[in-house]
Amino acid sequence: MRLEKKDDRLPYTKFDKLDSKYISAGFYPRINMYRPDNFIGSLTDEVKTRAQIFGEPIDRKPDFGLQIRQLRGMFLAHGAVSLLRVVNDDISLDNMRS
Repeated sequence: MRLEKKDDRLPYTKFDKLDSKYISAGFYPRINMYRPDNFIGSLTDEVKTRAQIFGEPIDRKPDFGLQIRQLRGMFLAHGAVSLLRVVNDDISLDNMRS
């Protein structure tokens, strides 16, 4: 989930006055904000296209949003490291956590 630092699709969140109370004068911290415009794109189209996420039929059936495996694929497409574990009721809670 890395974009070039000068990518204009990468907006920044603004700090609330309470959050910036102790920040030095003249320092303007910015935190990158991710949204569909910079998360969905050419890197992720092989997993699922933007149109498909928002309801374009796949094999004649709409498939809104992302399934867990698709979301993992989106993260991997952005270069993130991801481990997916799918469990069911047959697995104990202790095993799920290990």
